[in-house]
This record gives sequence, C-alpha cells and structure tokens, in this order.
Amino acid sequence: MTVWGTDPHRREPAATHAGGRRLTGRYRGIRTDALPVGCRPGRSGQGDSGSTGACIVTIRRLLHLCLAMILLGAVLAHPGEAQETSPVPARTVKVALYINPPFVTRTETGFSGLAVELWESIADRLALKYEYHVVPKVSDLLQAVTTGQADIVVTNLTITRDRMRHMEFTQPWFDAGLRVMINEQRNAGLHDLLSHLSDSGHLRVYLWIGLTVLAATLVLTLIDRRFDPDFPHEWHTGMAHSFYHVISVVTSGRTSHKELWGAFGRVLSAVWMVVGVAVVAYVTSSVTSVMTANTLRSQISSVQDLSGKVVGTLRGSASEAVVVEMGLTIQPFDTLDSAVAALVARRISAIVDDAPTLEYYDATHPELPITEVGPLFHPSKYGFALPIHNPLRFLVSQEIVAAHENGMLERLRKTYFGTTP
Repeated sequence: MTVWGTDPHRREPAATHAGGRRLTGRYRGIRTDALPVGCRPGRSGQGDSGSTGACIVTIRRLLHLCLAMILLGAVLAHPGEAQETSPVPARTVKVALYINPPFVTRTETGFSGLAVELWESIADRLALKYEYHVVPKVSDLLQAVTTGQADIVVTNLTITRDRMRHMEFTQPWFDAGLRVMINEQRNAGLHDLLSHLSDSGHLRVYLWIGLTVLAATLVLTLIDRRFDPDFPHEWHTGMAHSFYHVISVVTSGRTSHKELWGAFGRVLSAVWMVVGVAVVAYVTSSVTSVMTANTLRSQISSVQDLSGKVVGTLRGSASEAVVVEMGLTIQPFDTLDSAVAALVARRISAIVDDAPTLEYYDATHPELPITEVGPLFHPSKYGFALPIHNPLRFLVSQEIVAAHENGMLERLRKTYFGTTP
C-alpha cells in the first residue's frame, strides 16, 4: 500500500515504499517496484552510474519494440496498401488494343506495330501473362479502361488532363502532335461555283437577264409576224427564229435580221447591242470573280485556314477535343479509313489527327490524292492507360524508362518511321 504524506517545504506528496523506505531526489513519488531491473535506485534513493546506463539501454529496447508493434498494426489494419506494391499480378492481364497503324496493326498471325512490340517486350521482362482484346472505337477504348474491363490499353493514346481524371497513364513513350490532311485535287467545282454565285446575288441578276431575253424574243416575234410577210407563221418556228437573233445581238453584237422601220429600227438595234455588251461583260466579270474567290477559299496550307470548313476527326480522340475547342465545324468518324474516304469524296475539307498516324497513312496509300500541310501543332505525348490504382502502372513505367535509356524506343521509331518524327 502506498501512503501519501505532506512535505511542508515543496508542497508535493512524498512516497515511501511499502517496506517503510522513503524515496528521495529524482525518484520521489515513484514506486521502485515499477521500474525495470537495473533502473531502481540504491538504498540512499539515488541510482549509481552503472544502473543508469543499464536503464537507458533497457528503455531504448522498449521503445524499439513499441515502434515495431505500431508498424505491424498499421500494416495489418490496411492490407490493401501493402498489396499495391506486389511485383507481378498472378492473373492474366487483359490488354485492350485499338488498331491504328503503325502503332497497332493486325497481321495473319496476330498483332504487330510499335506499341505492340514495346508492350510485348515489357511483358516478357516482367514475366506477365496477357490476352488481347480488340476495341473498334476510341470511345469504347476509354470506357473499357475506366470501367475496369481492361487492365491496360496498348495503342497510341494521347495523355490529356481530362483523361487523367478517370484513368492513370504510364511514363510517356512517344512524342507526337497534330497535323492537317487535305485532298490534293480539291478544286472548286460547279456546285461550289453556283453556291457562291447565289450567295453573292449574281444568280438573281442572271434570272432577270434571262426573263428580259425571253420578253425580247416574244416582242420581236410579234413584230415580225405583223410587218414581215416572209416570217414563219408557226409560233414555235417564229419564236426560235427570233430567239436566235436576240442571243446573237447579246453575245456578239451582230445580227442578220431584216431591218424594219428605217432609222428608228436602226437606233433600236444599236441600243439592244449596247445592252448585250453590258450583259456579257457583267456575266463574265461576276463568274471570274467568284471562281477566283473559290480558288482562294479552297486552298488550305495550315490549321489557320480551316475556319468555315468542315473538318473530319476521329470520334472520342484527343484531336476531336482540340478541334472543338478551336471552334471549328467537325464531322466525327469511327475510323481513319472512313474519314479519308469522305475527304477524297470532298464531303469534308480536311482531317485533323495525330501527325504520325496521318503521315504513315499517306506513305502507305500512294494511290490516294492526299497530303499533309502545315507544321505540327498542339504537341502531345503517348502513354499506356490503366485503371486508377492499378499496380502495373509503376512496373510498366520503369520498363519504359529502361527502353528510353537502352535505345529500344529509338530503334522502334526508326523501324516504323525511318527517322525520328
């Protein structure tokens, strides 16, 4: 039993051992049997130097033991965090592929391409088992990784801030950007000419000129039927005869029509010739100006020339988001083949997509009248996409860094592009 007394000088409790020994000094108020062996004071209440050193060693050991127990408890309380650093998944990795040469290409024996070769090299080094699943559209590809249907996406997928909100990316393995593809044979056709003549109001003037020519033909027919005995009596023959003379005066200023009414008839013919010259001059100048403007409009030399034109993009791609942000009119397609077909058929004015993809498509389709114009814009980087918190991300990123360092990525670029894009 512990007995608490009163110290009138220090006004704090003084303790004595149950055996009657009083504790003094720095051990005042502490039970000696609560201290570790080797830390208990001597008979005088003061510890000697040997017991003090042993006490320090003992306390350190107790602190280390407590710290180890705390760490062990934290690991046991959060087993998922420990599993995130597991070196290699035990199950088969589901790899989503999007066919987009030269990064992913279907062959008779399977798949090839720059991205496929890079992935298979990484999988071999990590001893991964995997299976391929082809996804037909970019939008479906993104959905597969965000919903966890795929463990990793292998293709030339652009890393963007918006995508990083919904998925994770490995270390970038390719530098890219956007370019513009156009139809080399794109010239203003008849439809474009008529459309711009209508927009400028010239077609309405042409309509009034045509009505005036018909009215002049009818008046000349009536006059000839009345005053020329040799004029054909059939209406359709007489109208055709008069129409010929009217058009002859309008287009050439000459006519073989019989002179009527003497001097008055000659003055009337001269006036009509002047009108005809003015009509020909107006039609010629209006058509020439519209054709010149159409030629200038049809020329596309960079992305700055796409305003007011329909631009083809791949649905769900990063290029689509960029073109929309630029305020351009877009026509999305599911595949590059369908977009190029629309470009050749002149249903769209240009295609905006990743520069490496467009350049490779152009080089492998020399029969098509397509080409790329303008410099590369909106630089970007490619990476493999994974679901959030997927433990593969760090492992694959390490291997990508190694591929950069040992020159493997450079060799792949030269294999598929000849030189570094």
